[in-house]
Amino acid sequence: MNADKNALEVFVIVAQTRNFRLAAEQLGVTRPAISQSLRRLEDRLNLTLMQRTTRSVQLTEAGQRLYAEVAPAINQLNRAVTDIAELAAEPRGQLRLAISSIAERMLGGKLLASFITAYPQVELYITVTDEEFDIVGQGYDAGVRLGEVIAQDMIAVPVSTAQRQVAVASPRLSGSRRHAATSSGSGQSSLHRLAKRAWSGPLSLGVCRAGTRV
Repeated sequence: MNADKNALEVFVIVAQTRNFRLAAEQLGVTRPAISQSLRRLEDRLNLTLMQRTTRSVQLTEAGQRLYAEVAPAINQLNRAVTDIAELAAEPRGQLRLAISSIAERMLGGKLLASFITAYPQVELYITVTDEEFDIVGQGYDAGVRLGEVIAQDMIAVPVSTAQRQVAVASPRLSGSRRHAATSSGSGQSSLHRLAKRAWSGPLSLGVCRAGTRV
């Protein structure tokens, strides 16, 4: 026979206040609702839990035993709900992030410092890695990655504007046919592998001289 949690909470509040009116005000209900709830609880248990008069409310022996068992649990449940509700007003607890080295350079420093200042109750743990792995499966709360390497089943929101990737070379290298020919060998192959791993689109190469692309 299971007693309703709400009925037990009503019983605990009445036992603590020893007053139906105060209990009703504390719970935000009417006095008749308090009486009906206690009556249903007593009927379900087939026991009298309280002796009621116009001037006082006294616990019976059964009521005292029930209060001793139930009150700590009800109070603990209410504290737990209150503590969790406070998270909506002020985030707190641990936040584990896995970010790429590029994201660290782009978003680190001032941005992370401003986050810590805005949310002092959050303990921030950051792992910088370029490895591709299951962020949730490894126990992280969130990650910062390039858009092209985010798994399709992940919920993603942009944290920056679109970024351009630029390949650069010294004037000596870019202006020399001999070096250009050399670049078409192993160097280009390495660049191609990098492009395939980190970017899904084509890689556009060009040469800039005096600030003008040629």
